[in-house]
Amino acid sequence: MLTHGWPGSIVEFLDMIGPLTDPVAHGGDAADAFHVVVPTLPGFGFSGTATGWARPGWRGPSRI
Repeated sequence: MLTHGWPGSIVEFLDMIGPLTDPVAHGGDAADAFHVVVPTLPGFGFSGTATGWARPGWRGPSRI
């Protein structure tokens, strides 16, 4: 699992995904392959805004 912080994004990991998931194509051994999960922050990047968790009267990120 690769995680990013604020103000980073999953773009930081794009060059790493190929070698981790297909090491043979990058000169490595097939036994070194990984399943890669790269989550992003809700409502940031390619993810949608989280729903159902806001309290009434609380504007969440829009108030910041």
